[in-house]
Amino acid sequence: MTPETIYLVEADAWDGGAVVTLRWASHGYTTGPAEAPANAYYAPRVQQPALYRLAAWTAPDAPRSRPTAGEISLANPDGALDFLSDFGMDGRRVRVLVGPRSGPYSAFAVIIDGTLLAPAWEGAVVALRLRDRQEQLDAPLRAVLYGGTNVAPAGVDGSADLKDQPKPALYGRALNVSPVLVNGSKLIYQLHDGALAAVSAVYDRGAGLTAGAAYASQADLEATAPAAGQYRVWLAGGMLRLGSAPAGQITVDAVQGAGAADRRPGALIATLAARVGFGSVDTAALATLDAVAPYECGIVVDATETAAAAIDRVCLAAGAWWTIDTLGRLTAAQLAAPAGPAALELTAAEITEISRASLGDGAGGLPVWRTTIGYARLATVQAQDLAGVVSADRRARLAQEYLSAAAADPAVQTAHPLAGELRIDTPLLDAADAAAEAARRQALHGARRDRVSVSVRLQPAVAAGVAIGQCVRITDRRLGYGAGRLLRVIGIERDAALGRLALELWG
Repeated sequence: MTPETIYLVEADAWDGGAVVTLRWASHGYTTGPAEAPANAYYAPRVQQPALYRLAAWTAPDAPRSRPTAGEISLANPDGALDFLSDFGMDGRRVRVLVGPRSGPYSAFAVIIDGTLLAPAWEGAVVALRLRDRQEQLDAPLRAVLYGGTNVAPAGVDGSADLKDQPKPALYGRALNVSPVLVNGSKLIYQLHDGALAAVSAVYDRGAGLTAGAAYASQADLEATAPAAGQYRVWLAGGMLRLGSAPAGQITVDAVQGAGAADRRPGALIATLAARVGFGSVDTAALATLDAVAPYECGIVVDATETAAAAIDRVCLAAGAWWTIDTLGRLTAAQLAAPAGPAALELTAAEITEISRASLGDGAGGLPVWRTTIGYARLATVQAQDLAGVVSADRRARLAQEYLSAAAADPAVQTAHPLAGELRIDTPLLDAADAAAEAARRQALHGARRDRVSVSVRLQPAVAAGVAIGQCVRITDRRLGYGAGRLLRVIGIERDAALGRLALELWG
């Protein structure tokens, strides 16, 4: 920390009656009367304002940022902070800002926007242990449970055997989904805990059934049976009803999301976050993701799957990474080769340590020579017990979870005999989209890609502006970078007390 720069900490806490904001600083600071917050005093107790690490995109099939535990250290030699033991701070928001000691509050930049664990007392220091807001997305998507309140033959809340079981959920377009039987008396099934845009096909043992007119309401659904051998859907409730007892496994092709644009990666990410109450998303970044990867996707949510895990799966469709930015927003972007002007120039004057881990994204730190993309996933694989009318082609398809699209570059294998292959199973649906992604990712991961760790010393205001996904240029004789090499930031570690910034770079 430099005398000209200070750090502010703003931590929310429950004081027994309301949520209050507690404020501390590395040096005493008070906001102006016309600022928001007005006349707010930050007590000079911050010793370590930010010790934190965040790594995004650690591998081609690992899109999520991985925050590690960090902490803020507050001086407490006089015991004045002992009152925190009576406050509820766990799960509450915390922000760390950096700015000029004599500057206005508006000049401060946010470097961390996260949440807290309970404070820990370490002698004369109180440690505020940090969590990334990403953990708020570690909540199950299928949180609504069946009550088991059916009174036969009425009801769609399930009988006793379904009580406390999670209701199903799917997002985008999904194939061969096994619905939940919620009313055995009336052969009513549920696909999604919410509205569907369409049910395009229903199958009994792999053979298609005939669609009848859609239901207008739950009352209509329960009151009127379809004709024998037919099905009818109630889209608003995510349900369907059969007109006669099935011969075997019922599966369904269904669509959630009003239009194709609602089923693209960025739109699905926003939908999944909102499902668990995380409404702070970088809408511009997600729109950009959909512009560069305008692919229709679909997932069926597993029983205990979290929003974060589902977002991981969606990102695989676009070869994207995602994280929580310094404004506390969920953001995502497609991983692409470093390009354009550098947000930061690093030379030997700023670099204190530098090392290279690998020269490629494949096994053994080598480029990959062949990339395969799995697409058009069947939620239910059916290798046996199919109806006699099911064609040989459809039987073969129903036995295969994914279709595959591949792209290869034999020249990579010529240069690197030990180069391996990369397979990524995705929620993509269309063959053309999968082929395009296979070609793009082969070009991306089939080339030399350095992974570099570098420690630098920068002015705090400059260091605060470094973000995941930005490009930096290293010009240094070490590692052969005398002419400069453009690399993308995929990991950040901040130690504000020592003024050190460690970066993981790729490109």
